[in-house]
Amino acid sequence: MSTAAKREKVLLDSAKGLVSDADLSTLQLSRIDIASLGLQLRMLGGLTKEQAFHSVKELAQFVSALHPQTRGLFSELEKLIHLCLCLPVSTACSERSFSALRRLKTWLRSTVTQRRLTHMALLHVHKDILDDLDLQVHIDDFISRTPERKSTFGVR
Repeated sequence: MSTAAKREKVLLDSAKGLVSDADLSTLQLSRIDIASLGLQLRMLGGLTKEQAFHSVKELAQFVSALHPQTRGLFSELEKLIHLCLCLPVSTACSERSFSALRRLKTWLRSTVTQRRLTHMALLHVHKDILDDLDLQVHIDDFISRTPERKSTFGVR
């Protein structure tokens, strides 16, 4: 957890122009060239002095909006941003998913196929998104796809 926090702090500090080589040496990065990263972080500080970034996501959006040739200069920086954004900070989300699977796949549903179980788990975990859906639109779309459905369920 502290390593992830250090990485985020280095990224956000570099956007303000506050980069030190001592901070870079403590990041524990195996596939990133530290010397190139230090140079790229200093260049980033020159680009973003007038802007204030409060999260790595905001910084990632800024870097992704750069011209492709300019963005090519920040390859090691992009690797570090990807690492910060993809690294799970806690295991709560994955534990929640396994708890949902345990509730879904009971002895009564032990013959459910993997595809259907995956879809049911996604629906269960992301039920907040489902609550916002307009089901009538999806029902009408389903019915209108074949003539048999139209004759069985009627057309609205």
